[in-house]
Amino acid sequence: MTDGGDERADVLERAGLEPTGDGRLEEVLPPWAAWRPVASWEAEPAVAVREDHPGLVAEVNARWHRLALELGVIGEDGEFLVDAAGTGRGPRRWRRVRLAGTWDLAGVLGDRPGRPEFLTLSTDGETLLGVTSEEYEIWLVAVDRITRRQEEAARAAAEETDEEREAAWRRLVRGPVTAGLRRAWAEGLRWNPAAPEDVRVRLGAVASSPAPDAGPGATSERAERAARDADAEARLPAATDPCLSAASAVLLLDDPREAVRAAAARHPRLPGRVLVTLLRRADAMGDAARNPALPEDVMRWMAG
Repeated sequence: MTDGGDERADVLERAGLEPTGDGRLEEVLPPWAAWRPVASWEAEPAVAVREDHPGLVAEVNARWHRLALELGVIGEDGEFLVDAAGTGRGPRRWRRVRLAGTWDLAGVLGDRPGRPEFLTLSTDGETLLGVTSEEYEIWLVAVDRITRRQEEAARAAAEETDEEREAAWRRLVRGPVTAGLRRAWAEGLRWNPAAPEDVRVRLGAVASSPAPDAGPGATSERAERAARDADAEARLPAATDPCLSAASAVLLLDDPREAVRAAAARHPRLPGRVLVTLLRRADAMGDAARNPALPEDVMRWMAG
């Protein structure tokens, strides 16, 4: 079984996209996170093309190309990043490409011609142009100043009252729990340094050091800078620094590097409502279960 790389490459080739670069991981917002503002109920299209347009595919291609040039999604060297829904298995990652002499994104990058689903992103990661199929229209959704928007969203998520945090835990325990979810939580709790003794005994917990406590409100300017460093080797230790702010911990949950995201999911300053979301997310639930900020009664419930 492959990770779907050959399938993705074939789809992009049929769409008229030529690969560029060396295939390394792009240090920008990951595709799965970039889809959020495009698929959000709050999204508004920069351009909408009716599904019954007689030349739908050509019209969407033309509108996308015009906007991509105007917004700077396509760079001066012709390069941009692309992700298409449903192309292959395995982890999603951006592909750095440029347009070939003949191309057809709207006709190829989707479930079928005329129902496109793809994202394009400037190589600096700051401007996004997504194409998505709504019920009666094709929407082109543009998002600019991505770094600034991420910072604003992280600060907003970090502002949580005690009442909101308690409400988040109540939502968690009222929700359904599958066997797979329970297993992932149990494995995470085995490594949780704050797990109560009865949970540790029941799960055969692994010996681990107590989580460092920086004290309420203490932050480190060094950790804050490192969390925003272009070098992943600097961001990883920042994600484990007890003096990292809650907003910066939230920000690192969308890091392009899996190891950084995993460490951020274990940071004790994550807001409760964010942690509750992670506990039910397939790619994060195990690491979130290792978070020492989980209340003891919640850990007992998670252990089953």
